[in-house]
Amino acid sequence: MAAEPSDALVTGPGWASLTMVGEIDINSAPEYQPLVERMRDQRPRMIVVNLLRVSFMDSSGLGLIASLARSCREQGGNVYLVDASEMVKATVSACGLDQYVTLVDAEDPRLSESKNEFS
Repeated sequence: MAAEPSDALVTGPGWASLTMVGEIDINSAPEYQPLVERMRDQRPRMIVVNLLRVSFMDSSGLGLIASLARSCREQGGNVYLVDASEMVKATVSACGLDQYVTLVDAEDPRLSESKNEFS
C-alpha cells in the first residue's frame, strides 16, 4: 500500500473515506482489510472509496468493496467509488457490483451534500 493507513482512511460523523492506490489484487488487498474492517465497525451511512490512483483491480479488490457495500446498505447508506479508471469501472460493472455502489467523479455534488447531511 503506497499510502500509510493514517493517510488512507479518514472518517467523520456518519461517513468514512478510503483511498486505495496501485494494483488492488490478491497481493495488496490484504493490506486494506484492517481498514475495511475498521470502516465496517464504525457503521457509516456514507462510504467514499477514492480510486483515482488505482491502476488495476481484481476479484480481491472487488471483494473489499462488496463487503463495504453490504455493511453500508445495512445502515441505509451508500458507497461511492470516486474517480475510477475506465478499466476499473468496466470490472465493477462486469461483475454487477455497480448495482450496489455509485460510480462518480470527485466533482459530483452528492459527495459534499451527503457529508453535510451526516455532519
